[in-house]
Amino acid sequence: MENYIILPTYDRPELFERFIKSHQEYSSEHSKVFAIVDETESKINEYLNIFKAYDVAYFICPGKQQFTVKTNFALEEINKLISSGQLNQPTHYSSHGDDVVLCQKDWDIKLMAACNGESFHIVYPNDGRRPDLPCHWTTTSEIVDVVGFIALPVVDHMFVDNFWKIVGDRLSTMKYMEDVHIKHLHWAWGDSVKDRSYQHSDSLYQSDERKWNKYLSDNMESMLQKIKEELNINV
Repeated sequence: MENYIILPTYDRPELFERFIKSHQEYSSEHSKVFAIVDETESKINEYLNIFKAYDVAYFICPGKQQFTVKTNFALEEINKLISSGQLNQPTHYSSHGDDVVLCQKDWDIKLMAACNGESFHIVYPNDGRRPDLPCHWTTTSEIVDVVGFIALPVVDHMFVDNFWKIVGDRLSTMKYMEDVHIKHLHWAWGDSVKDRSYQHSDSLYQSDERKWNKYLSDNMESMLQKIKEELNINV
């Protein structure tokens, strides 16, 4: 098993460092972090120092980009490295934000194991906040290869977890791992301040909602059918 953790980050080197410290303490040797920052990042030197200190793989995304662009840019770069033989093909991908802290030993092994020998392609841990929504998801590489992305590219930031929820619910291929714990230290629950990153993501809600609703009406059914056929899912 091999899991690639995709972590776009912006304006929060201190939170990224907090995450990477928790990763080194609680993740198994089967998981590798790939950080993504913008080339216009004002704190890029701080990030680069952290990447070097903790030996973190990273990509610098051209311009200033949103969450989904940075996430999928990382996937494209990873696929190039796989094609050139510089990286192994992973069995799984995990998506986390820089406001997450890992807190349970071998959380990644438990999530990956939930997919093995079962029909589950999407699993998500207990973040203490949203048992109804895969806010921090782990997927098989097979389903990522089929859909062609980790974060739904038609939106900028919001509703990416809603996509995976619908896929999981409609195709019975998602599992909530209640006994696997992480911490999501979000401002909405009083766990942090509402910084510039949160303010910016909140400003995207209305436009992302329109884009998401259009995707639901125009493309969701065909995507579900594609996943069913290519992964031989019978529901």
